Amino acid sequence: MKLSRLRLLIIAAVVVAGGLLATTLANRDSAPTAAASSDPHADPHIPKAQMARMLNAVSAASSSKPHAELVAQGRAIFRSTTLPKQGESCQGCHTEATANGLLGATAHKMDPAQPLSPSNFDGLRDPPNLVNAGSTAPYFWLGDTPTLEAAAVGTIRTHFKDGATQPDATTAAQAAALAAYIAQIKAPRTAFDEGTMTAQQQRGLRLFQTKGGCIACHGGPDFTDNKLHATCVPQIPGGNDPGFTPANFDCTLGGRLTARVGLGSFNTPQLRDLEASAPYMHNGALKTLKDVVDFYNTQSSIAPLNLTPAEVDDLVAFLQAL
Repeated sequence: MKLSRLRLLIIAAVVVAGGLLATTLANRDSAPTAAASSDPHADPHIPKAQMARMLNAVSAASSSKPHAELVAQGRAIFRSTTLPKQGESCQGCHTEATANGLLGATAHKMDPAQPLSPSNFDGLRDPPNLVNAGSTAPYFWLGDTPTLEAAAVGTIRTHFKDGATQPDATTAAQAAALAAYIAQIKAPRTAFDEGTMTAQQQRGLRLFQTKGGCIACHGGPDFTDNKLHATCVPQIPGGNDPGFTPANFDCTLGGRLTARVGLGSFNTPQLRDLEASAPYMHNGALKTLKDVVDFYNTQSSIAPLNLTPAEVDDLVAFLQAL
């Protein structure tokens, strides 16, 4: 994957809300019972004091080896099929660090013995692509993990076969390498970088900045405001994912109440290499970029945008150039 240096500090696209899968790593003073979940990034329930010690150990491990060696080790860990639990390789969901479109979204099963919460629900979470992850904190769909190192620790704790039982020093060494590898992943160069966008894509860029309103959440070189937003993404059938806020968010359209959906806020993802990261939204509910633009145009919390069919096509073309 070639390194990409953005030539333009403009914006990028649709008010999706995202960032990896849900994990709550920090600000824990005790270790509650973990919810039963098939989500490999489920809450690892690491007490706050222990997490602080582990992150200090990660920092020490990061400075103990040349950066290139750490990256090489992290790449091997990312691709390993022996360290993670069966079927849960990092590479399996984040293929070449982007996304596995054939995989779709990852099932998350609620523990009925525990109350509904942002980490205990029935539904799906979509594995996002990881390009530019080194500069797009916070992490996971709830935006509740402040650093890439903390995200790596939590991933190892819940995702690796020995993650919950191995020595903290082992986890710290693995996390230092994994974070170093992920931090250097950049988007491939595209027509956007090369200044070779078509006339249609350039029209889409202007819509992106103006009528589409995408800049409000997807501005800057990484195409994210690094904040959480509730945009009325529909639940999947049978889903009850509350997101980060209480389940009482009203989705309205033109002043008319259309649904009381219990949807909360989710982390805004970066949008580079966007076409390769289908499906879209935190739960993979939208399958194509046209579905995404149509949703924001007619059904989202910022609708109606009053984009014409031709303008929808122009905006989609621009997103494909990212």
